[in-house]
Amino acid sequence: MLFELMGLGSIVYAIMQRYLYTEETSPVFMLAFIILLGYSYSSAERYLSCAENRFDLLTGIQARHILWAVYLQVWGKNLSAATLFPLILAASTGIILPGLLSLVVFPVAAALVACLFNILVNKYWKRAGAVFYLLFLLLWGGATALLLGFLLMEHNFSFAPFDNRDILFSILALCLAAIIIMLFSSTLSRLWEEAYLQNDAMNKNSLPFARFRRFCRLLPNSFIVKEWFLLWRNSITKVRLLIWLAFILICSFTTLNRYLYDQTLFLIIALAVWLFCYGELPATAWQNEGEQKSFYWLGGLKPSRLIAAKLAAFLPLSVLGMLTALFLGSAVQLSIHVMVQRTGLVFLLGLSAITIALAIASLGHNAGKPIIDNAILEQVPLTISAIMAVSTEFIFCAVVFLPPSLIITLSISIAIICLIGQRIRLGRIYYTEAGRNDR
Repeated sequence: MLFELMGLGSIVYAIMQRYLYTEETSPVFMLAFIILLGYSYSSAERYLSCAENRFDLLTGIQARHILWAVYLQVWGKNLSAATLFPLILAASTGIILPGLLSLVVFPVAAALVACLFNILVNKYWKRAGAVFYLLFLLLWGGATALLLGFLLMEHNFSFAPFDNRDILFSILALCLAAIIIMLFSSTLSRLWEEAYLQNDAMNKNSLPFARFRRFCRLLPNSFIVKEWFLLWRNSITKVRLLIWLAFILICSFTTLNRYLYDQTLFLIIALAVWLFCYGELPATAWQNEGEQKSFYWLGGLKPSRLIAAKLAAFLPLSVLGMLTALFLGSAVQLSIHVMVQRTGLVFLLGLSAITIALAIASLGHNAGKPIIDNAILEQVPLTISAIMAVSTEFIFCAVVFLPPSLIITLSISIAIICLIGQRIRLGRIYYTEAGRNDR
């Protein structure tokens, strides 16, 4: 909240001093609503599918009351300092009435429209749920980037046909849409209840569990099998693979391929593709363990074996980093010697980044934290340690600007230090704290 207020204060000062381009206000209002809509969809996904709803339904609370509670929760998440931006822009440019209306209507309309889309997707297009989730996230991020572009650069795009009257009509249309959604809340609540019960974990885990038992007979370490199943059953993982292939094709067959001849730029592009597609996975490896720590301790799984199993479970991500480098190198027809050298560097950097991310993410591995009962949010960094882990991955990959010998030395050294620190940390959690609890 403090950082948002500081940012808004900076924007107000820049607008007042005419440092920002505010000649066109209509696209800013539209982008402000799109940003709220994308943010609201992620909140709606979280609240409409949380485990507490199952308890509420079992205790006899009507579905429409739960849906109205979700409306209020999503609307409350929208009431951050960032939603004040349209009003600040309007005040700085003299457009007071649209700014005041947008401050009231935008958070409510975005919350209701996002809940409507989420209910319809989970009811009728559940298999495409991950695609819609990523679509709204891209709307959120893309609108934010466009908003900054409109403010920071003088552009030739003209929105002259959209005057203040059109902005008011758009706000009134959103207001009408919000009223219609509220009037049909009873129908939406029935659709939500049906979709929620159909997608309940008790109704969809029997077949995957049978497959899990068959794979456990083939592999000696069932912990690794569990991690692989959690990754593959998540539809987001399949979407990540498709995005990864799309990025490789874009980098290989567009003008970007001219940068692949330079070693540093090659490593930057390969690691950027890899981090964007898979960097969140090791960072979220520990955040969904929750009370399962007790089962590991009771089962006699030592911290060293647990660390080795986690590392082995995410080892295929390093292989995907190697494939990224091989595809990019083949696209520009690098020599075998150069391709092997760069592929090895990408593999080592990816493996070291995974090790670092797992070590930092394990700082949040503690009992008492609720398990995330949402397949989509499983791969989204939500805890402080997970966010720190994914941030550290990006920072660590800045070593690509160093000579290859120094890259190898630092990658191996930092990875070993992280493994040792993680072993000490988990050993203290598993045995020292457990001993205190026994006493």
